[in-house]
Amino acid sequence: MRPRSNIKTKTFRVHAEETVFVCMHVFIAQGPLPETVEDFWLVVYQQKVTVIAMLTQVIEDEARVRCAAYWPQTVGDTLNIHKL
Repeated sequence: MRPRSNIKTKTFRVHAEETVFVCMHVFIAQGPLPETVEDFWLVVYQQKVTVIAMLTQVIEDEARVRCAAYWPQTVGDTLNIHKL
């Protein structure tokens, strides 16, 4: 497995009128490369991530690949992750 020095996690609270109303654990990562998709899902599993928000397109400028598709390609398919 590759070193995870670029993985950052942080816990924070949002206060409103002296009352905590949100407490969440945030995991921030770049989209995985083809060779790190399983590592990506391993961290998602280990950190109990419930929401993944992708902020880029898989392919930009008609040629530049930004990240690997880390989800099943067809509705109803399963993506098997061997490291879990």
